[in-house]
Amino acid sequence: MLAEGDTKGWDFWKKNAADTAEVGCKWIVQAGYPSKDIKSLSDVKRLADQFNKCGEIAKANGLRFAFHNHVDEFHELEGKIPFDVMIENTDKGLVTFQIDTAQLVYGGFKCHDYVNRYPGRFANWHLKDANADGKGSTEMGAGIVDFKSLFAVAEKAGLEDYFIEQERYNMTPLQAMKHDYDFLMNASYVKW
Repeated sequence: MLAEGDTKGWDFWKKNAADTAEVGCKWIVQAGYPSKDIKSLSDVKRLADQFNKCGEIAKANGLRFAFHNHVDEFHELEGKIPFDVMIENTDKGLVTFQIDTAQLVYGGFKCHDYVNRYPGRFANWHLKDANADGKGSTEMGAGIVDFKSLFAVAEKAGLEDYFIEQERYNMTPLQAMKHDYDFLMNASYVKW
């Protein structure tokens, strides 16, 4: 989160967006939530305001801005879930949310429930299967993420793009990539 009056931070965002557009990217994504800086819902709302400004900068450069969640955004603060507060306080036309499927599940929620709660806010997905032991990721289809229910609400989410991430392996990384690719190609419910 940028400090109040931090013009250098905004200069960075403007240059980053211009550079990202120049290389032909579609998305510019903020990964992570500055949990050490978030002490209140007022801080979360200030972050949401900054995301709106990031979205404006992205749009001015022909990009889309997305926020990539981790588990911290699902820890209750002052009786509310910060992830909800961020969604409710950002402009749908400027900010989308990149679901990290494993992190959302580790946060105690189901991905498709979030899509149903906030339709049109999840145009970008970071597909990752969650180990049942609560530690890291595994090959797609081997963990506890309900991909079938998530893809069932893809249209409602406003899905445009998705990416696969895997951090832990039960095989070599190349074998895992093939496994994950085959999983997506063979799952009848996956939308392309």
